[in-house]
Amino acid sequence: MEISEHIIKQLSTGSEDSRAAAFRVIFKFHFKSLLRFAIHLTQSPQTAEEIVQDAFLKTWQHRVFNDANHVKAYLYLTTRHMAINYLRRQKPNEKKALSVDFSASPDLTLLAQPDHAKGLIAEIDQELAHLSPAHQNIFHLTCVEGYNSKETGILLNMGAGTVRNKMVEIKRFLRGSKRILGASQIILSFLSFL
Repeated sequence: MEISEHIIKQLSTGSEDSRAAAFRVIFKFHFKSLLRFAIHLTQSPQTAEEIVQDAFLKTWQHRVFNDANHVKAYLYLTTRHMAINYLRRQKPNEKKALSVDFSASPDLTLLAQPDHAKGLIAEIDQELAHLSPAHQNIFHLTCVEGYNSKETGILLNMGAGTVRNKMVEIKRFLRGSKRILGASQIILSFLSFL
């Protein structure tokens, strides 16, 4: 079943009853696929449903569309942007803890101390300045802010596989850095946990 141009015209210029009827047709046609898309992005069915409902509300408020593809694109882009905004708002509240037994190695106990961890990140940031801005952003989002590769990909508009590949490049670069290799063994220990 496809949405006809007549339905799109009714949504844009019809009477109030015909607009509501056209909107119901569009809602029934796109709701399930938009919900799957939003669940894929947010990993939360409840949040995804709220996002999709808000996307349809924006569609109802917008109501001026050229054709069925315009409606579909508007719905998907609105859902995508709302999901990304949701993920951005959630991440500062959900810092991921590094689950490592720091008592296992005397060198690793330094990582548990905030001053040493900040210094470590500062040293790594100095080395990352030699890499592209994309590599720097990926490192910051994944290692400092705690996003996974999928979420980082969404935020940076790239695939999760690309994010993972760039993280491998970053690790290789940092492990091969003469400045870091000479600085301390703790940085190498830190890199092994990334």
